[in-house]
Order: sequence, then C-alpha cells, then structure tokens
Amino acid sequence: MKYNRFSRLIIIVSVFLVFSFSMLFLTVNKGFSIPVINNIVHQSISFISRPFSVSNRWISSNIQSVSDLTKAYRENISLKNSLSALENQEAELATLKSENENLKSNLEFKKGQPTVDFSAATVIDRTSNAWLDELTIDMGSQEDVKENGLVVANNGVIGYIDQVFSTSSTVRLFSNSNQTGFKLSVKLLSKDSTVVYGILSGYDSDLKAFIVSQLNSDSVQVGNQVVTSDLDSKITANLAVGQVMKVEKNANDMSSTVYVKPQADLSTIYSVLVVKK
Repeated sequence: MKYNRFSRLIIIVSVFLVFSFSMLFLTVNKGFSIPVINNIVHQSISFISRPFSVSNRWISSNIQSVSDLTKAYRENISLKNSLSALENQEAELATLKSENENLKSNLEFKKGQPTVDFSAATVIDRTSNAWLDELTIDMGSQEDVKENGLVVANNGVIGYIDQVFSTSSTVRLFSNSNQTGFKLSVKLLSKDSTVVYGILSGYDSDLKAFIVSQLNSDSVQVGNQVVTSDLDSKITANLAVGQVMKVEKNANDMSSTVYVKPQADLSTIYSVLVVKK
C-alpha cells in the first residue's frame, strides 16, 4: 500500500515537472503568455534551483580557501628551506672559523719552539663515540712518522702516536681515561723556580683534567705550569701541557695527586703538529 502511494507521488511530480517545462518552453519560444501558469512555473524552477545556487556559492568560496591554504603551505615550505640553508651556511662558517683559529695557534706554537722539528698534519677522522680517546691524521710512515711521537694542537700537548700506517696514523689522546702503556713524564714549575717531576697517568672526565701522580715532592700549588719533562730523553722537553687546578692529598701514603687543566682545547682539533724525534 505504501509502495503504491510512493509510486503515485513520483508520477504526479514527474507529470508536473514535464508540464511546467513544456509551458516554459512555449512561453519562451512561441510567445504564449499565461500569467498564472508562468508564475507557477517560475516559482517551481526557482525553488528547485535554490539549493544548487547555495551549493555553487559554497563550493566557490571553499575553492578560494583551499587555494589560499595551498599557497600559504608552499610559502611555508620555501621559508623552511631557506632557513635550513642559512643554518647550514652558519654552521660551515663556524667550522671554518674554528679550523682557521686552530691553524693559527699551531703556527704560533711552532714559531715559539724554533729548535723543535714539527710536521703539520690534518685530522681526517674523529668518531663521536671515541671523541676523547683518539683521532686519525693524514700522515704515516711515508712522512717518517714514528710511534710514541708527541702530538701538539691548540698550544698544548694532546697525545702521542699510537699506530702508524702508510699514509695515516692514530693519535692516542691524553684525555683517554684508560691510559695504558705510554706514560708522559712532566715537570711542574712554581713561581719560586721550584721544579717537581711527575707522571701524567690518566684523565678525570668530571673535572676535565689530566691526572699527574708519582710526584718527587709535595711542593705543588694551584696555578703551577706543567710542561714535558727534560729528564726523559725519548721526548721533547718543555712543551706546554697545562696548569695545576687542584692538589689532592692521599690519606694512605700522604702523597699528592695533581689535577691539571689542559693547555689545549681538546673539543675542537682540526689540525695538529707531530713532534719528530
């Protein structure tokens, strides 16, 4: 029963629409004018087209919004790319500045030691997980580099040649907390010309300081300069190592342990001087 009513409604609406469009056609093309019918037809068409008009206006408005959003997104991407490029350039400039300062300090150090034979080398590898342990330079046996030769950078001794290859060498840094084998003999100079000898035996990562022990005297004070020893014929004497920043008395044997602030900046090493024997 409901189905029949729905079918009848569809038929009535269809007939009405056909009739309305037919009358509109006659009115426009044949010149017929039936005011009542014309009014009904136009109102019907207006009623039917109103939702479509609203939809068109909504679509047009939103198309413009989407266009503006797309334009803003593209501009945002362009600005981000420009900012990233600028940051990369600033990082490169900072690196070049550090490298330049490193080279200048090495040159000044070399001029201050005219009797010492140095060879300049470039750092070609330094991994983040072994930053304070070792680095690799671009000189090896072809340049007559020898094991245990001292290495200088940034105005101070930083380590020694641990392994030598044909065109490169590994430098063991004195900031390595696991110092084994090579022990650097040093002397501590006080203002009253007192000289104390000891051994650079380790590194304290918390204090960021070299550890000097086995002192032959307790006459050590904060501020004393530390250089390489002149008692060890295997190394070059009087190369800057650092400055005493802390003196600690050992309760067991009443000896002292000295903590030395490195002369060299160990965080930025781009080039080095290898001391030739």
